[in-house]
Amino acid sequence: YDSTEKQGSDTITVTVDSGSPPPPPSPGNYYALIVGISDYGYINDLSYCDEDATDWYNYLSGIGYDSITVLGDGHISDYPKYDGLATKANILEELSILAANKGPEDTIAFIFSGHGAAFDSTQHVICPWDTSATTWDYDLYDYELAPIIGNTNAGNIFLFFDSCNSGGFLPELQANNPVGTVYVTTTCTAKGIREIIESCNTSKSKRRIS
Repeated sequence: YDSTEKQGSDTITVTVDSGSPPPPPSPGNYYALIVGISDYGYINDLSYCDEDATDWYNYLSGIGYDSITVLGDGHISDYPKYDGLATKANILEELSILAANKGPEDTIAFIFSGHGAAFDSTQHVICPWDTSATTWDYDLYDYELAPIIGNTNAGNIFLFFDSCNSGGFLPELQANNPVGTVYVTTTCTAKGIREIIESCNTSKSKRRIS
């Protein structure tokens, strides 16, 4: 992926072992915002991000998430549920709704599948549907997302970023430490290397933001 020109693509296949049923959900309410963008408005397209959104919707609805919002590209029929176009403004609005008015017994999840990039070595972005090829104004920065997550009172927060350079979101998320426990998985490091990173509490053997 060329973050300067915002073009390129990659494919990763993930196999989920569904041999054992998931454990029953703990008390509280479960909320999720899923964003999957295959066909971008102004930059090159990606493959299978709409299918990622479908898979996540089916999985989360199957384990007890009772309120799920799905934002995508303009191909409404490609999604099991469609709540709007995944523009920067819509993602920020739905993130604010996701984080607001939650309690310690509640769980929230934010899933993003689409383009990502690094503005420089310290600023990282995910690319909404209206990302431009000529300006960074329509990208969603780590410093814009992290305070929204940091201000929620939800007890459990799950974040999954399937986008280039998404590991760069971790420092901002740590700096905006929420009261709940945050679990983060990204498919790339801050430099764009594709690998799985789990973020856990620094006091434990794994790192978890909490």
